[in-house]
Amino acid sequence: MKKRNLIVMWAAAILFFVHYGFHAWGRDPFELPPGVGFKTTEEEESPKAIKPRIKKVTAILITDSRKVASVNHKVVTIGDLIDGEKVLEIKPDRVVLENGDRRHEIMLEEGLIQWTKSEGDGHEK
Repeated sequence: MKKRNLIVMWAAAILFFVHYGFHAWGRDPFELPPGVGFKTTEEEESPKAIKPRIKKVTAILITDSRKVASVNHKVVTIGDLIDGEKVLEIKPDRVVLENGDRRHEIMLEEGLIQWTKSEGDGHEK
């Protein structure tokens, strides 16, 4: 008998919400408050107006066969692209980037990881 009563109560609740909907509660819970609206496209910033992120070199690894750097927490090597700029060189203390005809260097911040190894002599820095 308990199971039947539970089913009847659920059926009544479903019929109530189907018939009256959310308006029986007085307002639509998904309706925006007065004075609040969606942002129009005119108010949005264009992608050109957004400033590029500042690039930060946090690690450089150089061996005889490979040069790798960590720029903005992404591992890159020569020829890779970072925010539309091409990695031209990876030096022990900096990464050289090119964007069109413009070149600039990003220095490895002091105290961060720099590792160079010549595979022939076993020397580490």
